[in-house]
Amino acid sequence: MDNPTEQPVKYAAYPRGTKPYGSAEHLQAVAEVYFGLNTAGLVAFMCGLTWPLLGEAIGPLNMPFTAFCVVLASTATGLIAYGSFRKLATIREWSLLTPILLAILVSLFSPFCIGFFVIALAQSWPTQQLRKYRLGTGFKGVNRKDVAQKVREMQEAVAVVHLLDYGISSLPPQEGELADINSPNVDPTLRPQ
Repeated sequence: MDNPTEQPVKYAAYPRGTKPYGSAEHLQAVAEVYFGLNTAGLVAFMCGLTWPLLGEAIGPLNMPFTAFCVVLASTATGLIAYGSFRKLATIREWSLLTPILLAILVSLFSPFCIGFFVIALAQSWPTQQLRKYRLGTGFKGVNRKDVAQKVREMQEAVAVVHLLDYGISSLPPQEGELADINSPNVDPTLRPQ
């Protein structure tokens, strides 16, 4: 731009590709937490709704049986929730004690329908993550088929990028195909000395 009458170079304002969020493994782990918390939330909600009805149906004479059923259902709710809380703690890099405490909270409060709200709060993070992967989280939630398709698309995209970056010679040999002994994919101890 030595000449003052020269116009600066203009660039077209078109949307450029952005790097996709996360990885297929991360999406799969978040989806497992999401669906596990859905199941735990449903069990906690049903536990909170059914124990008063159970007490009324059985009557005051069988109160120990009703109490046993409530404790059993609450424990089952906590155990179901623990698996998802443990995966969530691993993904979020929380303390190992956190999923245990959350599962105990869910167990204690599920007869009063408060356990359901604990699970709903824990559900908010996986839901936000799934939105970042552009998966619809509307009224019906996320469909397992959509998650599986997105994971497959992400794995295929990584394979294509790997192929473009390293070429066909870097791919491992297919079944029934002989490997090149000088290939970097071959274990160096297998090469002749």
